[in-house]
Amino acid sequence: MADHPTIEDLIGSLSIDPNLPDARATWHRNYTPLTPWIRAHVLKLTMGWNGETQLAHHFEEYPELAMEYDPGLKASTPAWYV
Repeated sequence: MADHPTIEDLIGSLSIDPNLPDARATWHRNYTPLTPWIRAHVLKLTMGWNGETQLAHHFEEYPELAMEYDPGLKASTPAWYV
């Protein structure tokens, strides 16, 4: 996290209850754990992006942010298509 945290950092630090029921489509659950999916969705809504492409491009441009959201996922993974 930066010396002066950004909204992206704040979203990346969101704690999600691991017992939260996951009612997403099966293919979503196969690609993306719930916590980074929620973080990515909140970021997309916060930034006012209408599509997943902007989110994916943002993570490709800032791969360290993608790693902050979920260290196990790559910036170019289909997981970010929320």
